[in-house]
Amino acid sequence: TLNMFLRKEEKNPYIIRLGRSAGKMKFCLLDEEDSHLLDRFNQLEGQLKVDCNGAGAKVYAFAYSYAGGRSNGRFVHEIVWEKYCGEVSLGMKVVHKNCISVDNRLENLMLVPASLEYRWCNHSTHKPTKGEKKGFDIEDTAYWRAITRIVIPFDFMNEMLETTVRVSYNDDGELVEDRSDSHRFFECRYAPCVAMESHPGEFSVCGWCQSVRYCCEECQQRDWMTHQRVCRAVIRPPAVRPVKHRDMPVLETSPLR
Repeated sequence: TLNMFLRKEEKNPYIIRLGRSAGKMKFCLLDEEDSHLLDRFNQLEGQLKVDCNGAGAKVYAFAYSYAGGRSNGRFVHEIVWEKYCGEVSLGMKVVHKNCISVDNRLENLMLVPASLEYRWCNHSTHKPTKGEKKGFDIEDTAYWRAITRIVIPFDFMNEMLETTVRVSYNDDGELVEDRSDSHRFFECRYAPCVAMESHPGEFSVCGWCQSVRYCCEECQQRDWMTHQRVCRAVIRPPAVRPVKHRDMPVLETSPLR
C-alpha cells in the first residue's frame, strides 16, 4: 500500500488519475475519507487555469458529469473545503498551502482574498530547489512521495496525444473566452514536479522528440527512464538530429508551437 512510503503523521492519501493536461499525465491527491465526495461525478480531468493578468497558470482537478457538462462542474479543492468549512464567501478563494494545486487534502487548503489567489506565495521558484531560502522543497511533500512511487502504465498513444482544457480568468474572477492553442502553458514533464511555465515557451524542449518540456536538466535526467520509450520511437530526419539516438537528448530552446 501507499502508506509505507509516507511519514507517520501523514494521512493515507487517495490518488486519482486526471488524464493529460499541460503536457503531461496529472494526478490528484485527496484524503482517503473524502474520496466519496466525487461519487456524483463521472468525469475528472486536469483543467489548466490561466490568469490573464500575467500571474501564470496552474492545473486544477475538475469534476463534472456527462449529463450536466463542464458548465455544471466543480473544482475538487472547493468541494473539499465546503464539506468541512462551508460555502466560500464572495471575494474569497481557496488556495493550496504548498502551491501544489492538485494536492487537495484538507490540511493543504486555506482561504485568501480573491485578489491574492495567484500572488500570496513567496516562493522564488516552483522548480525543485531543496535547501534554498525561498526555494520550493517539493521533495519534502506528501505529493512528491506519493507520485514518485506509483506505477504509471505505459501507453504510447496516450503519451503522444494531448488533451488540454484551458480556461482563463481576469482579476475580477471573470471567465475570459480565449482558448487559443498558440498560448498554451506547459508543466515540467517529470511526473512529481509541478513547475509551470510563467509564460508560454519558457521551458526547454526535448532535443530529440520535440514534444515534451522540462524546467531543468535535473528533471529531464530523472524522467529519462520513462520518457525514452516515447522519445526513441520518434524518427527525425538526419539533418535535424541533435544527438546520437542512443543518448539522452539535450534540451533545446524552442519557439511556441
